Amino acid sequence: MKSTQCIFTNFHYIDPVNEQIHEGISMLVDEGRISRIQQKPIPPIDSIPVIDLEGQFVCPGFINNHVHLSASGTPLPKFLDRPKLLAWLRRRFWFRRFIQKSMENNAYAELKKGITAVRSLGEAFFNI
Repeated sequence: MKSTQCIFTNFHYIDPVNEQIHEGISMLVDEGRISRIQQKPIPPIDSIPVIDLEGQFVCPGFINNHVHLSASGTPLPKFLDRPKLLAWLRRRFWFRRFIQKSMENNAYAELKKGITAVRSLGEAFFNI
């Protein structure tokens, strides 16, 4: 089986947890996941390729630039095409709470897929 390991060196690491930028970082990636990250250089390991990022910035995770967290990606039911019904639903606390809970669940699902940042392009039920 072919190994998919790689060492990245000489980059600025954007730490999203501590909100800091660290310089001169090295990172070992194994099977698409960060297995080691450190301030000092990682010594060469067997035949694992080493890539010098020449001071570029790295932030772990993926960014989804087009998301509507109030929807799951499946088409909305046809009955929601009725403007009067939609207006009535929007005024109901329980419906707004349902949509809010759906947004939380959809954001968590994105995170579980490795997406660490999203850009919301509007939420249909929260433009009141």
